[in-house]
Amino acid sequence: MDYTNGLGHGLARLLLQLPLLYTIIAATGVYCFADGDPEEPNAPAGAEDDQTVEDTEDQDIIYIAEAVEKEQKAMKYIAALEAKKLELLSQVKALREAVQEMGNLLIKEDLENDKLLTECEREREAQNVLQAENDKLKNTLIENRELLQVSMAEAEKKHQNAMESIAQLESENSNLAYQVKTLQATVQEMGSLLSEANIDNGKLLNECDEARELQNLLQVENDMLKKALIDKEELLKEFELERVAEKDEMKTLENNGELQKVCLMESKEKNKKAVEFIAQLGAKKSHLTNQLQTLQETMQDLCSLICNANIDDLLTKDCKRKQKPHSKLQDSFQDLQKGNETDSE
Repeated sequence: MDYTNGLGHGLARLLLQLPLLYTIIAATGVYCFADGDPEEPNAPAGAEDDQTVEDTEDQDIIYIAEAVEKEQKAMKYIAALEAKKLELLSQVKALREAVQEMGNLLIKEDLENDKLLTECEREREAQNVLQAENDKLKNTLIENRELLQVSMAEAEKKHQNAMESIAQLESENSNLAYQVKTLQATVQEMGSLLSEANIDNGKLLNECDEARELQNLLQVENDMLKKALIDKEELLKEFELERVAEKDEMKTLENNGELQKVCLMESKEKNKKAVEFIAQLGAKKSHLTNQLQTLQETMQDLCSLICNANIDDLLTKDCKRKQKPHSKLQDSFQDLQKGNETDSE
């Protein structure tokens, strides 16, 4: 900025001193004309020539002739100087235009320089801001490195714990695999047993249906026998009443021996038939109760077999339920192995 200002002031001073330069150039031309051409051998020598001219006319004539010749030469020289002046004026004009252009260029350069200075100041401010941000980033980078070191230590510790847990899971997985094999064997055995139990269950269900039908039939017969027993008991009650009546009649007819014997024989015969009938009913009743007891026992056996079959179903379902978490554990173990392989890579 100081250099451009000094250059502008120098150009202004040069423009102010141009007329003085013109006068100096003209004075030097006149001086050269008055001094004469150095190539002339008979040039006058100042005051001594004037004295010689006053002394003699011949010298005056010679002097006049020389003066005329010198005047002609001076006119030629002045014409040459005028031409040179015009040339110099054109050059001065061109120089003025060039100086004007240079001034305009200097003004533009000053404006551009001011712009550049403002941009430079902005860039310095931006550089200061960037430096501050860079310092902050360095500090954050240092903090992040420290945190990264801490996190790396924690990650190594976690990796070690993960390896230990993986080893533990491998041992557990081997145990679970052995358990799965044993469970699969037991499931197969239970499946075969279940199929056999299903077959037996079907047979037992058929037998149970037949037993139920038989029980229904026996129940019907039992109801009929109960009804018959009730009827017989009512008949026995009536017979007892008749016996009581006969005893009363026997008491009234004690005096009549033949009638008493006949009635006694009839009553004995009726009593014998009644006792035989009661014995038959008791035997039939015991037989029916035995059949009912056997049917109840078979029903209980069938119910226990059905319950065992249901227990087998529950055991198979439980085994399948146990297999599901084991498969989940195997999947999680495989995921852990994959994660361990990626970490090692």
